[in-house]
Amino acid sequence: MAIHKGKVYKSEDVSLRTPDIKLIKEINKVNNTELDWNKWRNLALTDGSVYYFAVYSGEQLVGEIFLHDIDWNKK
Repeated sequence: MAIHKGKVYKSEDVSLRTPDIKLIKEINKVNNTELDWNKWRNLALTDGSVYYFAVYSGEQLVGEIFLHDIDWNKK
């Protein structure tokens, strides 16, 4: 599983955090975007080559980042 957990990365008012999957699904249902991003969320839950962050401005969720095609063996 490659969902970011732990340290919050912050620069001024913007931060990368652990995604609150329940909150994100609720927001996406309201905005009718759930189907568009479900594929990437499901990959982040099952595929180690995808890494998933939530993006916040202050305390408001403003986006998601899906890093993909990660090769953890390359250094």
